[in-house]
Amino acid sequence: MQFGNLFCLNQKNIATDLEISQPMVSKLFSSLKKKGVIVVDHEKNKYINANIFMKGLKHKSDSETLTNLRRASNDGGMYEPVFDQ
Repeated sequence: MQFGNLFCLNQKNIATDLEISQPMVSKLFSSLKKKGVIVVDHEKNKYINANIFMKGLKHKSDSETLTNLRRASNDGGMYEPVFDQ
């Protein structure tokens, strides 16, 4: 995971590494999205919800990281906001 909570994971590789089926990984990702743990933006980038966990210090972050953190905290109000917009 990068600073700003952006992550790039291949579900096939996860399935292989964990020795579970790819459909199971897909089902788990869907569940995490539904629960607001994974946030997907309009460009299909995936983030860990910044209201749950935030990697990086806001006051030391560059503009791209801050943009990613804002996108990562856009969970539709599922969790109490901890990152001020």
